[in-house]
Amino acid sequence: MPQTIGLDPDDSIPSIRAKLEAAGGEPLELVVPDGLDVLRSPVAMRLLARHLRRSGLTASIRTHDDVVRGLARSEGIALGSRGGSVSGKRTPQRKPSGAGPPSWFALRRMSAPRPAPAVAWLAGTALAVVMFGAAGLLFLPSATITFRPVPQVTDEILTVTASSLAGVADPRKLVIPGRSLQTDIAVTQKVTVRTTQKVPDAKATGRVTFTNLTGTALELPARSRVGTPEGFAFETGAAATLSAGEKRAVSVTAVEGGEEGNLDARAVSVVREPSLAGRVTVENETPLNGGTTVERLVVRDEDVAQQRQNAVDTARREAADRIRKSLPPDVSFYDESVRLVIQHDGIQRDVGSDSIDLTVSVQGVAMVLGFVGRDLNQMIARHLADRGQGLEPDGHGIQLRVLGLADSSNDSIAFHTQVAAGFRPKMAPDEVRAAVKGKTPGEAVAALTARYPLAGAPEIETWPFWVAAVPGASWRIDVR
Repeated sequence: MPQTIGLDPDDSIPSIRAKLEAAGGEPLELVVPDGLDVLRSPVAMRLLARHLRRSGLTASIRTHDDVVRGLARSEGIALGSRGGSVSGKRTPQRKPSGAGPPSWFALRRMSAPRPAPAVAWLAGTALAVVMFGAAGLLFLPSATITFRPVPQVTDEILTVTASSLAGVADPRKLVIPGRSLQTDIAVTQKVTVRTTQKVPDAKATGRVTFTNLTGTALELPARSRVGTPEGFAFETGAAATLSAGEKRAVSVTAVEGGEEGNLDARAVSVVREPSLAGRVTVENETPLNGGTTVERLVVRDEDVAQQRQNAVDTARREAADRIRKSLPPDVSFYDESVRLVIQHDGIQRDVGSDSIDLTVSVQGVAMVLGFVGRDLNQMIARHLADRGQGLEPDGHGIQLRVLGLADSSNDSIAFHTQVAAGFRPKMAPDEVRAAVKGKTPGEAVAALTARYPLAGAPEIETWPFWVAAVPGASWRIDVR
């Protein structure tokens, strides 16, 4: 058997959710009493169904209310047993309250001084006519018609733009006025760097052998360059002269320091001196060595860039907090849309024996575009009203939830907003009265059901109990 949860007429969606969460097990059955209007809203019923799905609960609804049952069925909520109500029924006779009119003789006794007989007779007659007329009005036939139109629910995501160039809201384009906000900001951050890397130190040295391939003497310029096919270069020392066909060894030094210059024999084979190309050959017959590297503290370019970006991010966050604290509660903005115009930044290095301290400073102006929540609510309401021709709000309001930022620029921001609202068809009371007057309750129900989209049969109550048809006088028909 399902666990029964009784709801109260003044329950809301949060209180219903609390009762569901407090229940020990499942399945559950919600008993909806008369007068609980919150579940007659399509938006509220959708929120309840969404909570049941997310919570993994199995629940049904027991009610005799056709509107609640129809909304529950449309949201996939199971229905329990129901009571019954008769559409088009007449209300029991209601007896007029209050005492009857005083007699003419009593009126005569109450008057002082006693008027002339003719005058007293006229006064009594007039009073009797007035009292009998009022009693007649009290018992004139009347009817009350209560509608349950088919609800229409919208649940969508709209992209709204807040622009500092907009003076007024534009519901058609979903634009609201933006408010420019700014504050000065200055941030100083210190970070310790202990990054080391190997750097070139001593240069490799050795000897290479040149061979003159020509039949004449050649001048070997000072600092002639030779190297490996991979591109590592060495330079000769002083100038020398090679006779025809001569083979001579000369000293060379690596152009750059480091262990990369330590090469095996016959690694050097490329002549890089343009005046000697094709006229001599070169080769190191013995290894080249002596190149060394050392570990040193360094501040890499990427470290500097990262620390500067950290300071900028900190300045942006502090500026957003400062702006937010100065605003009224109904003004909002997105932190990620805060723009920082940097007027000054600097980096100071303090080198120690085993670390380097970086001090990064950023100073500038933070700017952001905000918007007023009231402007957003009113613009969305006008947008939905303009779009829903022939519809009117169902009286349960519009629920908005501002989502993420879509885009931003210097003078505008675009953001997503989830909109949930319920509507019902507009019904002109005079048209309804014209459609039902003079008809029996059953005929009136049939006429209205055929004419309007309704969630359930309309309720028609006539008074007094002996009246068999809706009055012909429009002013005696109340449309709700």
